Amino acid sequence: MMKLRGGASSNGSRAYLAALDSRVLIGFDPVHTLSRLDQTELVKSHMRSIYNIPESREYMSSGYPSEPVLSEAAGRILNSSPDKPIDDKAPEILLSIQNNGLLAKGERGELVARTLLTVAHDKAANDPSTSWTAHTQYHRPIKLMDFLKNLLAPEVLEKVCEATPFRAYPGALKLEAAFADAWINFSHFVRLGDYKSFDFRCATELLERGAAIQTYDCQPDQDLAIPLHNGDVGSVIDLKTTSGIQVQVRNVRNPSPVVPKLSLIGECPAGLPMLSIVMQLGVDDDYKGPLVEVITELKGGSTPAGNTRSTESDLEADVERRHYIIVLYGYTEQTYPCIGMHASEYHSLLRTERFPFDGYPRGSQTTDLKRNRTMFDDAVHELKSMVYLYDPSCMAWQD
Repeated sequence: MMKLRGGASSNGSRAYLAALDSRVLIGFDPVHTLSRLDQTELVKSHMRSIYNIPESREYMSSGYPSEPVLSEAAGRILNSSPDKPIDDKAPEILLSIQNNGLLAKGERGELVARTLLTVAHDKAANDPSTSWTAHTQYHRPIKLMDFLKNLLAPEVLEKVCEATPFRAYPGALKLEAAFADAWINFSHFVRLGDYKSFDFRCATELLERGAAIQTYDCQPDQDLAIPLHNGDVGSVIDLKTTSGIQVQVRNVRNPSPVVPKLSLIGECPAGLPMLSIVMQLGVDDDYKGPLVEVITELKGGSTPAGNTRSTESDLEADVERRHYIIVLYGYTEQTYPCIGMHASEYHSLLRTERFPFDGYPRGSQTTDLKRNRTMFDDAVHELKSMVYLYDPSCMAWQD
């Protein structure tokens, strides 16, 4: 803990930034000088590791390794103050570095999602009812249902516990019963290095290490994943007992229907349940729809036998009989109680965009600012028109 803090008595903002960064993978803006200086200080005094220094020596690539001891220390630092636990510290840290221009533009929604999942994890770990006999407090297994109780509001949790699979035949287990013996075991997130790593073999290895998954950059239809161990907590972790939670994060104001695909992670071990969560974090403040939606198709008749030719030839249908899909809406404590009174901070993280004229030295002179903005907008419009003439598909991102 002392090394991660940066000294025996260091409890400054950078110590808390280091602790949070080592767990939720904060993306720093590589352009701003202050951002590079902050990363240099984290390397110098807070155990951040250098991955690469180019021959030019003009910059460096750095980050925190997947190290269980480091994550346990970070968890203790972030929860060291009873008056300000991690659910208060985390949004304040992120908002502070955003206001200073240190936070990268991309994946704001994913960063918020990783933070909420980590906060809920720590609240479950601190719950006396989930006491653990080992020396570690935050790097340890936790029952999935205990985790969900700290992630979701009571009204939302009630509907989630009653959820049925995507293909729900008569007698299908409800979510709470299906995951009664499921355990999470993560204290930090690990970013995958390629698309192919996103499979159950990798999930099993990370389950042993105590890490959750941030998928490779721009991996389609998938953002995060949390491996699950099914069975007794003392049983061996292996491929046959590993399932998982797939998490898709949407930071758009007008949510569109999403049905997660299990095929992205590969073939799930036979008989184990899978959970997909869609976090619609970007809905407007005036959203009046449900806070949670269960995607399910009720099937009539008898459940198909497991040894029939039709079910053997239709593996996807078999998987969907144990695939639970939950869609969550909003970014307030009405959905996630761990947000508490910090909805405004999360709103700023999700909504704030940086524009070309941020920090304009004569910003108070509205005439100059308006004239320069007009020139910039005209130039961008002309460029878009030129690109559209050559290839209209290049402008599809505007729709």
